[in-house]
Amino acid sequence: MNISINFETVNLTEKRADEKVSRILALGGFDGIHKGHKKIFSNLLEFSNEFSSSINSVMTFDELPVQYFSKDIFNNVLINTLEERLDLLKDCNVDEVIILNFSSIKELLPEQFMNWILKDLLNAKAMLFGNDYSFALNKQGNAQILLDWAYANNILCKKIELEYFDEKEKISSNLIRRFLKSGNLERANECLGHNFFLYSKVKTGLKLGRTLGFPTVNCEYPKNKITIPKGVYAGKINGKVGAINFGSAPTLRDSFEVCVETHILDSNDVNFKEGDFVKVEFIKFMREELKFSSINELKLQIEKDCEMIKIFFNS
Repeated sequence: MNISINFETVNLTEKRADEKVSRILALGGFDGIHKGHKKIFSNLLEFSNEFSSSINSVMTFDELPVQYFSKDIFNNVLINTLEERLDLLKDCNVDEVIILNFSSIKELLPEQFMNWILKDLLNAKAMLFGNDYSFALNKQGNAQILLDWAYANNILCKKIELEYFDEKEKISSNLIRRFLKSGNLERANECLGHNFFLYSKVKTGLKLGRTLGFPTVNCEYPKNKITIPKGVYAGKINGKVGAINFGSAPTLRDSFEVCVETHILDSNDVNFKEGDFVKVEFIKFMREELKFSSINELKLQIEKDCEMIKIFFNS
């Protein structure tokens, strides 16, 4: 049976792997890079001190299983796009990210995945994973199967205990998705260990906010990213505190197209131009999207929103 395994590596440090260099692998999908994931990466760095000749690597996928098997017709399920995931991994001090093409390996049985991918392709010397880790076709592989195989192949393994939220629920990407879908940004961010965010490029809007006295920086919401409730959020854009509207602005537009519009508080000087790369962070959901009967009513509500967001940040 011949299977072509497609993958690419992204080097985050000056260390480089070759055919003779073994790897210490962190295994998982790592959507969100939450506190549980960060615990794995912390242990990965400790492991790497014992194997100075090895390179520490994070293995992930170009398309996460949750995308491939999603029942969401628009496939809006990701906490982070691949670009966002890679940027978060830079802060975790790993040497290398291995991005497997999911469609080329999704039919592999556990033995094939372990022998062909982990041993032959990636030359694993040691591996770390959460104790709920599953892999291979129909999730037939689990942590215990991996531990037994690793022992038989003289590969060191470490199973990392889960992190918990409120000492009750395990922190997982699915739990964070549930919080995000319900607008509970504060709980989601607590589980992540950082603010939920997006990367996008500034686009030119209709400048309707400017005519109301609330100029905004507009950008698109990334494709395949999990959809949060439409409405007003307290947040930041490139580190600047702002009032964020996520939605279709029904008072001003007859369109279902959603947009992210950020008004920077305490400043009417919007020093952004079309095409600028921005990071938008969502910190607290303030209210749901509303359609107002008049522009003046909308303006009064925006004033209230901005005041409430200032109070939130100053509290």
